[in-house]
Amino acid sequence: MFANTEWYLYNFRLPLAKRLQVELGAEVWVICPDGPYRPRLEAEGFHWISAEIDRRGLNPVRDLAAASRLARDLRKARPDLLHNFTLKSILIGTLAARRAGTPRIVNAVTGLGSMFSSSHWGRYRLPRTLLEVFLRWTFRNPGIRTIFQNPGDLAQVATHAGHQGRCRLIAGSGIDTDRFHPSGHPSTPPTLILASRLLKDKGVGDFCEAASIVHQSCPEAVFQVAGEIDEGNPGSFSSVELEALKANFPMVQFLGHRDDMPDLYRQATLAILPSRYREGVPRSLLEAAASGLPLVAVDGEGIRDIVRHGSNGRLVPPKDGGALAETLLELLADSGTREAYGRESRRLVVEGFDQSRVLDATFAVYQELGFPPRSDAPERMRVEP
Repeated sequence: MFANTEWYLYNFRLPLAKRLQVELGAEVWVICPDGPYRPRLEAEGFHWISAEIDRRGLNPVRDLAAASRLARDLRKARPDLLHNFTLKSILIGTLAARRAGTPRIVNAVTGLGSMFSSSHWGRYRLPRTLLEVFLRWTFRNPGIRTIFQNPGDLAQVATHAGHQGRCRLIAGSGIDTDRFHPSGHPSTPPTLILASRLLKDKGVGDFCEAASIVHQSCPEAVFQVAGEIDEGNPGSFSSVELEALKANFPMVQFLGHRDDMPDLYRQATLAILPSRYREGVPRSLLEAAASGLPLVAVDGEGIRDIVRHGSNGRLVPPKDGGALAETLLELLADSGTREAYGRESRRLVVEGFDQSRVLDATFAVYQELGFPPRSDAPERMRVEP
């Protein structure tokens, strides 16, 4: 399992790795850069392969060098299947696996990100085109399956039936609906939460602008941002810019990274994501919905899969803190609508995004490729520590 951060694998894909390990008896290797969550992954019984990835855009020289290093490790480990998560890992992992002779590859497009966002359409024209060509090349390989999280992303890249034949649609990465559940009582004071990496395209600035407007009419409201700077992402706020946000919007609490998100959601009134980013299906909104929260988000691909306007939340225009504030004030004044939206949010996640459903669908993709292989397959070599 290959991702561009160890944080992603631990927080979003641990249930998949554990199920592979427990139900299939699979030996699971995690490929990612080193970081605070690497020891946690190893403590779960997974082996680690170091991967040095430049996440700040496409750099052919560095990416090919990373693929070459990974191919060397894959030749030693001889995995039966490589599962790549996020676009950069898909690029490097697929090239490496093809060079190493890995027989099965699953690529998970967890969102098209800033490169495909309308606000950056001209800036990323060339790398976006190259990436689309690469992905369409992978669609022709019978040993590769590509998983998309929403229909819009699939249609964007897999433009005709020949492409789509080896693509699969699995909404989200799966939510543990026992861990994320409603509190059963309203929060006091009203608390509005945005859970996201501190990327400019995630609408953090718009949330702050809306908070300053809402604060004037509802001074008791609490505004929280749970997330941290992502130094590997070119669209991240810098530490200096973050300090400026804190100074300009003192009513907003910047909580940093939190490991207690279920508790934060159970104490919240509304979950907000004013993202202009090309999301897959936003994990933060799925977790909030499982916690029984009404949702407010920018209308966009992936977001519409979990935010149904007028049913479990509201969709607002992008880059419009004023419109966001108006919607938040309306919902803060209407507890009946909030309660109805919250119930519907929970129902949507339980019926469509529950962890067991997503894992079953992912295992079905593995089975298409003949994984697990026959029990008489030759013993794999091991990477020396």
